[in-house]
Amino acid sequence: MHGNTISMEFAGNIDTLSAMLTFVRDQAVRLKIPPKAILRMELACEEALVNIISYSNPPDSEKIFIDCTLTEETHFHVVIKDSGPAFNPLEVSIDPQKNIAVHERRIGGLGIYLIRKLVDEAIYVREGACNVLSLTLRLEVPQEDNYTI
Repeated sequence: MHGNTISMEFAGNIDTLSAMLTFVRDQAVRLKIPPKAILRMELACEEALVNIISYSNPPDSEKIFIDCTLTEETHFHVVIKDSGPAFNPLEVSIDPQKNIAVHERRIGGLGIYLIRKLVDEAIYVREGACNVLSLTLRLEVPQEDNYTI
C-alpha cells in the first residue's frame, strides 16, 4: 500500500468539513502514521480546508478533492485540490502578533502561519482551473506493522 494514493471528492462546504478530516485521519491510520503526526496533519488540513470553504465562490457548487499518500514509508502527503479562484495561501504575509497582548490581537490570520509550522513542506501550484495545495510531513522512522490507534 505504500506509495498508493487514495482520493476522495467532497462538496466544498462547511457541512463536509468533518467528513474531510475523518477521511484524512482514516487514511493516516491505514498508512500507520504515528498519532502525533496525524494530529499535526489534521490541524493543518483543517486550517487549509476552512480557508478554501470560507473564501471560494460559490461554495455550494465547488468540489474539493483530497489525496493521501505515504511514500518511501517516510513522507505522508495530503494534497487538497479545489476549483476556486486562483489563490496561493503560501504567499500571504504572516503577522503572528507575538508582541501584542492576546486580548488586543485581531481575530484571524493565523491559519497559514499554523500550516507552515505544522507541516515540513507546503507547496502550492495552479493546475488549469484548480488550486493544488500539497502538505508533507517527514516521519521519523519507517512505520511498524503492529500500529493501532
